Amino acid sequence: MAKALKAAVLPPSEDSPHKAAFFLMIPGAAEVYATYLQRLAESGP
Repeated sequence: MAKALKAAVLPPSEDSPHKAAFFLMIPGAAEVYATYLQRLAESGP
């Protein structure tokens, strides 16, 4: 099963338009990113 998961979750190539969002597939990453965006918004420009 680990082999199948690894094959299914290969990082996108360097020129892929989806590369920026790949890390969001990692469990828990969406919450971390949301917290980061909230802190960024609160700190202002």
